[in-house]
Amino acid sequence: MNVSNTPDWLTKTTLATRLRSKTSPGCVPLLSAEQLAEHSRAEVRKLLAKRQEAAQHRLETRIGRSGIPPRFQGKTFADYQTRVPEQQRAREVCQTYAERFVARGEI
Repeated sequence: MNVSNTPDWLTKTTLATRLRSKTSPGCVPLLSAEQLAEHSRAEVRKLLAKRQEAAQHRLETRIGRSGIPPRFQGKTFADYQTRVPEQQRAREVCQTYAERFVARGEI
C-alpha cells in the first residue's frame, strides 16, 4: 500500500524505465534492464553509423579537393614503378613526406 502521494510506478524498486511508444502515442511501456540496455546499444550503433558516414563524407571531400585525378586515387607507392634511379629517389622522398604527414595527424 502506498501511503504517500507518490504514484506506484515511482515507488517500484525494479530496474525499469519508461519510454514513449512510437506506435501508440500516450502509451508508456515499462522496459526491463535488458530491454533498456539493448535500446541503449541500438542508439549507440545509430550514433556510430552517423559518425562513420560523416567521416566518410569528410574523406571524400578532402580527396575531391586534393586535385588527385580519380584514376590515381586508389594507387599506392608500391604501384609506382621506377625505371631509373631518379624515379626511385623521387618515390622515396614522396613516400617519406606522406608518412610524416600522417604521423603529424594531418590526415
